[in-house]
Amino acid sequence: EDDAFDCLLRAAEESTSKPKALARCATLDELAAALQPIAKEQAAAAILAAVAGIRDKGLARYLFDRYLAPRLPKFLYFDEFYQMEGHVNVEALAERKRSGKLRPSDYPLLGLIDLARMDLEEICNPKRALQRDNRLEGASNHLTRSVMKYWSQNPFLEMRFDLRPALPQDPPGMQSGTNLWGHVYNSKQKATTLLGRRSRGFVWFYSFLAWFSQQKRSGTPLILLLDGPGIQLHGAAQRDLLRFLEDESGSGQQVLYTTQSPYLVDPAHLERVRIVEDRGAEADEQALAAGGCDGLGAVVG
Repeated sequence: EDDAFDCLLRAAEESTSKPKALARCATLDELAAALQPIAKEQAAAAILAAVAGIRDKGLARYLFDRYLAPRLPKFLYFDEFYQMEGHVNVEALAERKRSGKLRPSDYPLLGLIDLARMDLEEICNPKRALQRDNRLEGASNHLTRSVMKYWSQNPFLEMRFDLRPALPQDPPGMQSGTNLWGHVYNSKQKATTLLGRRSRGFVWFYSFLAWFSQQKRSGTPLILLLDGPGIQLHGAAQRDLLRFLEDESGSGQQVLYTTQSPYLVDPAHLERVRIVEDRGAEADEQALAAGGCDGLGAVVG
């Protein structure tokens, strides 16, 4: 802290209007008292704030909070509980969001709404029916282009949003107000299916893409943790997932995942892979007797 005081003192002498008065200061408290008469000066105010932070928290904590904490990435974990249902009562969803009581299935659905460039409050309180319908149609088209880019198994699928008043026999929690339904339309078979009734792998894929896209739009540095991602997907769909991670994990996002699938190992980037093996209890005992240890886990990319 003596070095920090010397640096603050030199900065104050060079940038404020009373360098001679500051030269007699020997402690942080004396420096703070000497700066009070000129606290309105920008340089003095900045140095006073630094002095207060160091006195209150100590030098190490002040440096961490001031310079390191804003640069630390945010760790996020995605698992199967974050599967969207594909339909929701918009008033109830808006209330859960305002009160901070979102359900796990709400997060990817909010990401889907955000990815579709819709606003939840605007959906709840539309000014004109025609404007609302145009926004829903535009959102459906944008979502189809965004998501189907990474789903190569069926190019005939289209995402569609449908907003309608609740009916008495709608699902529980959706029997009053207004409901938002997500549909998947197959243009080849001319059939529509509720998003939540598609295969588990398809729903997981859409849920993850929507959720990750929303996190990415926040601009916060991210370290994304995935435990066995896409285990319900077949090989071609897992390659699509790997392509999505490669394309969308840009500057500020890092992805760490465990997998036992060869489809999720990129042969062009084997330097990213770490193999961790569990050799069983007997091997552990032998390793301990030899003074070593064995790892356990799966392929980490």
